[in-house]
Amino acid sequence: MRTAMGAWRISRARVLTRRAAAIEALGSATVLCTDKTGTLTENRMSVVELRLKNGEIFRPRKASGAKMPEDFHGLVEFGLLASEREPFDPMERAFHDLAREQLGETEHLSGPQWKLVHTYGLRPGLLAMSHVWQSTDARQDFVIAAKGAPEAIADLCHLNAPDVAALTRSMDAMAAEGLRVLGVARASFAGQTWPDSQHNFSFKFLSSSVLPIRCGRVCPMP
Repeated sequence: MRTAMGAWRISRARVLTRRAAAIEALGSATVLCTDKTGTLTENRMSVVELRLKNGEIFRPRKASGAKMPEDFHGLVEFGLLASEREPFDPMERAFHDLAREQLGETEHLSGPQWKLVHTYGLRPGLLAMSHVWQSTDARQDFVIAAKGAPEAIADLCHLNAPDVAALTRSMDAMAAEGLRVLGVARASFAGQTWPDSQHNFSFKFLSSSVLPIRCGRVCPMP
């Protein structure tokens, strides 16, 4: 209903919204910049850096075909699980592209043996989304993948003050380069009734931390 009202209000300003997700994104925008597609950007995104809490960094675009270290697999895996199977959002397409490139020959949770059973969408007070997955084999625990604004993921994971401060410094440094930063987390759940909120899951840090991903617009070659 909120999305429908947003579309109606925008239409009164003579703006036609083709995708409902654009209304949610516009609601949190503070600065709007435009360019002619093809001049500066190609209207798509790519994951350009994966960063662990210990300072280890992997840059897929600079690796030139190099295989991603095992320590980064969980980050990409759960970033993919927190995305739609058939994505239309450029950020989620970037996750799919990276997963196909780096996890195509590995065992990971997004295979056909897993089915999506529940979702938690973005909310005004929590800029994070979660997907709940169930294995088709005998295992009973559900797997939850979350991604969103780093501060929202930090809140879900109940980070202590020093970890929040370290995450903020890292996030600010990457944002200063004009790159979008996301946090990714995972949890498991053995109950039968879904919690009302994502806060009710016991989210854990990947590789002992909330791992930020920075993405940048893909610019055309000169």
